[in-house]
Amino acid sequence: MSSLLALGSAISFGFSDFIGGFASKQLAATRVSFRAAWAALALAVAGWIVMGGDVTVRDSWYGAAAGLAGLLGLVFLFKALAIGPMAAVSPITALVGAVVPVSVGIIGGERPGLLALTGAGLGLIAVPLVSGIDRHSGQRAARSTVIMAIVGGLGFGGFFAFIGQIDPAAGLWPLIPAKVATLIALGIILMASPKAGKAPRVAARWAYASGAIDMLANIFFLLASQIGLLSITGVISSLYPAVTVILGRLVLKEHLTVLQMTGVVLVIAALTLIGYDPSTA
Repeated sequence: MSSLLALGSAISFGFSDFIGGFASKQLAATRVSFRAAWAALALAVAGWIVMGGDVTVRDSWYGAAAGLAGLLGLVFLFKALAIGPMAAVSPITALVGAVVPVSVGIIGGERPGLLALTGAGLGLIAVPLVSGIDRHSGQRAARSTVIMAIVGGLGFGGFFAFIGQIDPAAGLWPLIPAKVATLIALGIILMASPKAGKAPRVAARWAYASGAIDMLANIFFLLASQIGLLSITGVISSLYPAVTVILGRLVLKEHLTVLQMTGVVLVIAALTLIGYDPSTA
């Protein structure tokens, strides 16, 4: 059951990132994130009212820390996605994001086996491949884009790690302080930023939709981590690039070189091997 919930989280994350990246082409990433956070908070409150959960200081702090880490990941991911190509950015972010919860699991006493180690090796090979040059279309994941994707991955990995420390009795409650912390941080950033004009209506709608779907992904992951192992749920949830790649090709007609496509396949294979390693089950 935890694997199915984690898979639902991956699918939702993939849709959310695609929509958020699309909105970021017309609106600053921080403003997209701010609108997305409001929609996410509304869904979190509704979910907590329906499903309940204990309110504790400890879990509230973990939730707030997860929210700030997720914000770091979201802003940098949206910035990277706005430059593109999506099919190269998302796998890099996902791979880095998957390493963090796996590392936390190792520190906590888990010992990955041969499959996990093989997956890590494939990931190291895949990252430069998905960042390759497309000589025909001119598409390339620039060095700055790769750096932003990596920082985004560290943020998402932190989100997974913090959520994995929450007591199952807390239910969906920690997701509320997570989004409150996110909104406070974004509010401070926006207050210090130059005043922007009115946001395009379409971009604003995409931002709200992205936030709602992102919270759905958060709910799926929180529930998965409460009944499963972080080392598994964190990696399965990181398989979202498959969704982003498919949407990028179908909707935006993004072109991939053979090397880039190979890199995408290797990233997905790497995450799958790590997630299905018997030693982490």
